[in-house]
Amino acid sequence: MPRIKKYMPFQSMRIELIREAPVRKYQVYNAQSVYDVMCREASRLDRECSWVIPLTGKNHIIGINLVSMGSLTSSVVHPREVFKPAILASAARVILVHNHPSGDPTPSYEDKEITKRLKDAGDILGIGVMDHVIIGNGEYYSFADKGMLNSMAWESGCKLNLKKRRGTVKPKAA
Repeated sequence: MPRIKKYMPFQSMRIELIREAPVRKYQVYNAQSVYDVMCREASRLDRECSWVIPLTGKNHIIGINLVSMGSLTSSVVHPREVFKPAILASAARVILVHNHPSGDPTPSYEDKEITKRLKDAGDILGIGVMDHVIIGNGEYYSFADKGMLNSMAWESGCKLNLKKRRGTVKPKAA
């Protein structure tokens, strides 16, 4: 097998996380606090953009990463680009954010589908999706607030969800 290296040279690669600026310790508590962090950036854009916010176990923001910049009405988002910064930052969970340049934060069918897909991908990776916040003109829509991320809740973080999957939390008697 040592001859493989001679005939098939492979490039050696290394991935590093480089902090570009000092991070102010900021903790998010709910969708409103996510909106407060992102509204200035998201509402000034003339095209749809998507961000991922990796969080620590105590919901401190590790960073804010732009994962897609699209057109006026759409943005292509793939789980690989969403979870790469979260994995590199050793995030416990993430919050998804995108803007609607039209000003109406109501989710489209595609928004609902990608949220489900990203939540499923996060479950596989062990990185919970806490929320998906859509920012419009002076308002926002939160999938978690509307109960569309059923097993994820701000109050419990991902721990409750993991316990349920392991079978250590028993349902309450009716």
